[in-house]
Amino acid sequence: MNDSLLVDTNIIIYALQGVSHVNKLLEKRRIYVSFITDIELYSWPGLNDKDNQLIEDFLNSCRIVEYSSHLKQQVIDVRKKFKLKNV
Repeated sequence: MNDSLLVDTNIIIYALQGVSHVNKLLEKRRIYVSFITDIELYSWPGLNDKDNQLIEDFLNSCRIVEYSSHLKQQVIDVRKKFKLKNV
């Protein structure tokens, strides 16, 4: 099994809520998140100080994938290849 995993906002929310099968999936993995996920997590309505600290602690253990034009082109290529819809 590969030890790296790119996760989206929902997966992190489930992990922070303690969903056991999600936490098991993330266990002992190098977790990558996009800068967009970083923004989405901190922008969630109604966060309190404890929520912000949980998010910060989780993200500190992750690698944040910052924006780059190369990454942008890769996303476009994947979306075209798999005919992914815009959300």
